Amino acid sequence: MGHVDRHRAFKTEGTMNYSPAVWMVWRMAALIAKRDQTLIEPKHFLTTIFSLTTLRDTAHFEDPDTVPELDEVAKSFESLGLKTSDILQRLQTPADGQHIMTIPADQSSSGAPISRSEASKRAFEQAGIAAAEESISHARLRHLAGGFLMCSKELYSVFGITPEIAAQLTSNLMHPNSPAPTPPAPLPFAVSSNFQGPETRDIVLHALDANTVLESQINWSIVGPKFATLCELAWEAGASGSMSTLLQTLTEKILSFIPRATHGAILIVDPVTGDLDLKAHMPRGNVSLSKSSALQALEEKKAFIWQRRQNLSKTQFESHLESGVYAPIIADGKSFGVICLNTKSVASRLTAEDLFLAASLGHQIGLVLANRDLKAEIAQKIHVLERLMTNFSPQVRTYLIQRAQAGRLKLGGERSNVSILCADIRGFTVMAASMDTDDLLLLLNDYFAAMVECIFRHEGTVDKFIGDALLVVFGSPEAHPHHVEHAAKAAMAMMDVTRAVSERRKAKGERVCEIGIGVHTGEVIHGFIGSVDRMEFTIIGDAVNMTARYCAAAGLSEIIISPQIYEKLWRELEVEPVEVTTKHEGSLSAYKLLAMHNS
Repeated sequence: MGHVDRHRAFKTEGTMNYSPAVWMVWRMAALIAKRDQTLIEPKHFLTTIFSLTTLRDTAHFEDPDTVPELDEVAKSFESLGLKTSDILQRLQTPADGQHIMTIPADQSSSGAPISRSEASKRAFEQAGIAAAEESISHARLRHLAGGFLMCSKELYSVFGITPEIAAQLTSNLMHPNSPAPTPPAPLPFAVSSNFQGPETRDIVLHALDANTVLESQINWSIVGPKFATLCELAWEAGASGSMSTLLQTLTEKILSFIPRATHGAILIVDPVTGDLDLKAHMPRGNVSLSKSSALQALEEKKAFIWQRRQNLSKTQFESHLESGVYAPIIADGKSFGVICLNTKSVASRLTAEDLFLAASLGHQIGLVLANRDLKAEIAQKIHVLERLMTNFSPQVRTYLIQRAQAGRLKLGGERSNVSILCADIRGFTVMAASMDTDDLLLLLNDYFAAMVECIFRHEGTVDKFIGDALLVVFGSPEAHPHHVEHAAKAAMAMMDVTRAVSERRKAKGERVCEIGIGVHTGEVIHGFIGSVDRMEFTIIGDAVNMTARYCAAAGLSEIIISPQIYEKLWRELEVEPVEVTTKHEGSLSAYKLLAMHNS
């Protein structure tokens, strides 16, 4: 069947894509449904899939991927001890065989298309979602089979499996490469010795996995408007309001939606102590709840309804509670707290719809709390990142932080031309020997703080402080067309500000010093090195060593520039030629920078 014919015969929602094997199964299931004069039910699709599995070695399939797709489904069932032949026998009616033993040809002209049931449509949607999560362009037969298990709980009895086996089977079909689930870590608190009664699970009437709350079969005509209101209220209040106000408002709202509940409370786990703190309750000053039930909801990550029987926890018995709903506040598998709803009225037992609302609200509050935690974590990381970025000018710092937030700040370097400046305090070793440690550090901080301000003003980056010296690079980590000019201007500004600092310190009777500066330009390797946990910015290359030579040759309050700097800026500089004697390179030509025009 061609692409256009498929869409004429079988209408789809949105733009979901399915493999050719899924389309073939859809056509064959439609034939069975047409015979039965019903909508296409999950049973029709699964009957077709397992029938084709038995024919895989003898039938001819137009698409070569059909057999591997059938094998994927069969292996998922067989891995849990479920034989496909036994399942097919459970699914089939006596008349099924005549419709499924032959693969149909193009059925686009066989009359009006047969519609899928709501359960089948939901299964197709889940198949599309699962395929997207695996970054697969077309949903496969295993995705579809898993979708039917998710959306048609009545299949459990047909297959003869428990909900736990069904959950494992669904996971195998939808996410075959996912690791096996691990048992949840124990909560950082234990049931108090004051609550030693029989476990509440003995009196649970109805439970709902809080992680899959939206998959439950619920009458949406009853809970739909209330559910939407609670979601909107949670997010509107959670975006800006205080958490205490939010939780109290939500407690009052859910009690108004569930008038059968006479008492409501929200408990939140203290992240430090692990205690359950009472953050909201109604009626005010009157708390009726079972802590053991709250702990059970948190530990099992299940929302449940309990009803008064003979065996009650101590609190349930003493509070004369008749029925209750306990729903964990959960997001991404993490429990933040629990919603507790209880009633003392014998005539007003809580229902499955009440359970769904409470569990759904638990999800919404959990998402709000998780979002707040994430914002706090990001803010803290940005604060740490900003501290690590102090070696960069404000412009470069902002750029690097944006890259880090986008996940694009990575280890690695590049080779390019930059300008390098090295500044050194002259006579520091002798000075340090005669100064108190605190006074020495204050001296360094005074001069370095003033020099760094000049560096940042001219868009330089401090590579490192080396005792009484500092190494600076211009044109890195981001390239700049005027890095040579910026380096020369920064050197002149640093010399001026150093004199100003000396005058200020001398007026206060404090020790002063003078600096020498060397400036060079050339090719280096520059970037972030280290590890993902600890990375540092650095520059490497012969140009760095040459800059150190020019700096060493500078006298008190002198700036020595290389010929390469002078070649670039000769129109703007007033210089005096000098010879620099080095240990390894011999005699080098250089220039003493006297003034800079238009600076």
